[in-house]
Amino acid sequence: MTGKLLTMGQLAEHLSVSQRHIRNLMKEGAIVGINVGTHGRPSWRFDQQEVQAFLQRRRIIAPQPKPLRSSVKAAPPFEFEVIDFHQRHLDTLSAKAAAREKAKAQKEADRARRRPKRRAPEPEGA
Repeated sequence: MTGKLLTMGQLAEHLSVSQRHIRNLMKEGAIVGINVGTHGRPSWRFDQQEVQAFLQRRRIIAPQPKPLRSSVKAAPPFEFEVIDFHQRHLDTLSAKAAAREKAKAQKEADRARRRPKRRAPEPEGA
């Protein structure tokens, strides 16, 4: 022990934890304290070097992310089509007009088939 001694309150503030947490760490044996109290009332002090050793033992290096599994494949590039809605509308109108003309021609053909053929009047003296 060659470093400065910290009180429990100072250590708790230094570690940003509660004094109760420090006492729990002492019970677990994770951190070593020195009892300098008298008459049965504990007054704990902590050596700075011991605290630094505790922090080194608790230091964890963040694990590296695992690489993606080879079975996971990237999605194929997205293909898209640019739609000209104005042209599509004009095409629709043209198709409708053509359908109307076809229906009209069909109707005329049907009428022509149903009409009785007019015979030329027979000459009267025959």
